[in-house]
Amino acid sequence: MLYKITALIFVIICTILPFTIRIFNGNTAWIGVEPYKYAIENQYTFFHNILQTSLNLFGENITGVLLPWILTVFGIILVVFTARNYNLPVKTGLLFISLPLYPAVLSLSSQFSPLTWSFFLISAALYALSKNNLWLAIIIFLLLSDFSILHISIILLFCSIIDKEFFKKVIPWGIVIALVRLLMPLNTLQLLKTSPLSAFFSDVGGVFGVSFFLLIAVLIGLIKLWKFKKKFYSLYAIAIIIVMLSFHYLQLVPYTIIIFSVISAFSFQYVLELKWQLVELRKLFLMIFFLSLFFSMITHAYHLSELLPNEDQKSAFKSLKKITSPVFFSGRQNAPLIAFWSEKNTSLYNSETNEEFDMLLQTYSIENAINIIKKHNITHIVITPDMWQGSVWNNKEEGLNLLLLNTETFQLVENSTNVYVWKFIGK
Repeated sequence: MLYKITALIFVIICTILPFTIRIFNGNTAWIGVEPYKYAIENQYTFFHNILQTSLNLFGENITGVLLPWILTVFGIILVVFTARNYNLPVKTGLLFISLPLYPAVLSLSSQFSPLTWSFFLISAALYALSKNNLWLAIIIFLLLSDFSILHISIILLFCSIIDKEFFKKVIPWGIVIALVRLLMPLNTLQLLKTSPLSAFFSDVGGVFGVSFFLLIAVLIGLIKLWKFKKKFYSLYAIAIIIVMLSFHYLQLVPYTIIIFSVISAFSFQYVLELKWQLVELRKLFLMIFFLSLFFSMITHAYHLSELLPNEDQKSAFKSLKKITSPVFFSGRQNAPLIAFWSEKNTSLYNSETNEEFDMLLQTYSIENAINIIKKHNITHIVITPDMWQGSVWNNKEEGLNLLLLNTETFQLVENSTNVYVWKFIGK
């Protein structure tokens, strides 16, 4: 019992680590830009309703810090209970430890995104299935809003492997649920959002990726588990397909986290129980093995803690509240931050304007710049140092940033070390 409690404490500490480091560095802004995008979106999905309700009831800090952490920790606990209900031959404490060692889990606990919500709901649905409550699992998946049919399909396939008579029982009801869900006015039919292969690896910057060292642990676990391939070949096939698809479809990342964490827990147990003739060599191997995993997790935590936005940007963008009736324009990364903190949701970026605004940022023609600014009724242009430090330009004398020096067209109304606000005064 003591080692299980210790393992749970390890989970709690690791999952809150990125924000702990961030707060010690004096930065209370949410980690990453993505959560701010979701906070300003006007979509009627269950996820967005939870986010907006939490913001209204508990404010920015609890919503952005505690809510994703709580959901992730409870999701981990549900995964462990599910494994126990299925009588998996792996120690509970090792499964607790393996989950936060997966770098993507720290990303889930640090950023309140649809993936955090998905991980919690998928864990809850799997737990419901382990208690033989299929319909509760399907209801939980309906709360995922986007791609819920995809998740339900995965679960139905999983259940068909466990119970050969399953399809005869659920196909009629499954068809009804699918038809009802397709008719609901939500975003079910959106195309899956793809991501580059590099996003799968945390060591090369993937926020929701796996570390190379954990991948080695997974490979060791697969070698150990391969002897069961004839008994669970269908389950193995589904797991491999899901993992391969998650290279490009972020919506499947929560499944990959669960699959890899369970396999790596088997790997830990195998390594710990392995008999060595040289005891000192065994100790050295175990120390290198676990320290490598631990430092990969710590490195990712530091990486997350340093993501934009920072406290200076937060303060600077909040100061924009005093500007009356503005239509702000800035780099694509700044747009949701400005909309959130200035409390003036005037973000202009969308699929129809992205190309035009990219051209505005890079143009050296004052006439072209004026035409685009007038077309979208832009009143203020907000520039931050990160924009000329690589996110938009490579130096200060490029594109729109150079044109802003034209005093007949633009007037500098806010000048600080963190934000420059130019007012359009051209005719």
